[in-house]
Amino acid sequence: MTIPTNPKFNINQVYKPKFLSPSLSILLQGEPGVGKTRLLATAPLPLLIYSFDPKGVLVLHNYYKELLDSGMIQYLTYWGDDSSNPTEYLKWEKDWETHIVSGYLNQFGTVAVDSFTTWMEAAGNAWLQEKNTRRKDGKALDNLAIGDYPGLYNLTRTMIKRTAACDTNFILTAHLEAEKDELTGLIRYVLSTYKGLKTIVPPLFSEKWVMNKRVIGQEVKYEILTNNQGL
Repeated sequence: MTIPTNPKFNINQVYKPKFLSPSLSILLQGEPGVGKTRLLATAPLPLLIYSFDPKGVLVLHNYYKELLDSGMIQYLTYWGDDSSNPTEYLKWEKDWETHIVSGYLNQFGTVAVDSFTTWMEAAGNAWLQEKNTRRKDGKALDNLAIGDYPGLYNLTRTMIKRTAACDTNFILTAHLEAEKDELTGLIRYVLSTYKGLKTIVPPLFSEKWVMNKRVIGQEVKYEILTNNQGL
């Protein structure tokens, strides 16, 4: 594919052959620093990233400046959400809704949310603020009440399902955290999110990948695991 030199090129002119394969939805998991954001740039282009990780996409400027300058990689930032005065989730939701309804997302080869962990933090902040305005006793809470979680879980399902239904590949990056199995005592890695979403989110994706980084002698090896392996 020839990369346009004009940053103002019409993205509709980018050739995206639809006969090669149907679009994929990928849950790209891994610990911080294993290269999840950098890997996004290897997805089918053009690429749009909804960036929630503070300055997370800046790594792309070190490796893919030409693609950024040409507009083949684009990103929108929703950083620095304030839990006491949340704004970033609602800002993103407005943009995202407009992009879906207008068909804008269908112009991209791949759309990504980077990452689910920080998207969920922003969504949780906004959801808590919304619920606090409706408490019957008028008392604002610092954390979500038990009855608040189902609505937040539905927000998550909606985001994933509607984005994945667009005519584009969809990648959701997510952090992993170590968890001890209470029955076996073994340590395993699970999605870093609210307890209920640890089992709700993965089945919503056609592909579940885990990125791993290993140091072998003087060499750093990056790999993608597509099946269970050890932890």
